[in-house]
Amino acid sequence: KGKLDAGEFVSINFVVEANHVGQFNETFKYKISEVDDELCPTITIFGRIIGPTFNISKYSLDFGTVSYGFLYSEDIEIENTSEIPFDFRFQLSNDTTFSHREFNIVPESGTIPKYSKITVKVEFIPTSIQNYSVSLNFGSDKFSEQLMSIPITANCICPEVTIIDKKLNLGQLFLKYKYIFHLALQNNSNYPAKY
Repeated sequence: KGKLDAGEFVSINFVVEANHVGQFNETFKYKISEVDDELCPTITIFGRIIGPTFNISKYSLDFGTVSYGFLYSEDIEIENTSEIPFDFRFQLSNDTTFSHREFNIVPESGTIPKYSKITVKVEFIPTSIQNYSVSLNFGSDKFSEQLMSIPITANCICPEVTIIDKKLNLGQLFLKYKYIFHLALQNNSNYPAKY
């Protein structure tokens, strides 16, 4: 609202702050006092709101064959190629074939400054002997849809551990006397084992 003298102009500032991705087209009509609405000037503002642009180093994580109960990790590098900071979050799919405590994502969420990179570590400690097929969803709280889904696969095994001497002859033992005997275990696989 204001007043313009003859030949004068005024700058009008407007702010666009979008809350979703997509095209927009808005027409505004300026009301001039005591002038018929049909003669009032209009301005049409249009454009397209885009989501963040980014590069990601891995589109899938394959841990391969892993041993039960051991820690495995993979790194994912995310590069923000946008002119603005990029808020991100990772979330595992809601799936009953695995326990969420088997996975740890560090950091699980955060902000990547413009034209910067961040490394995210996905840690995995399998607690079931099975084939894993899990989805790691990548998105931003500013967008209702996920930006991408990263498949995680692994095959968890229990390595074969054997007792070297399966029979121990302890002979005669005295009552209330402490004896120490040794037993040898052998891991016959190419993978670490727990006992």
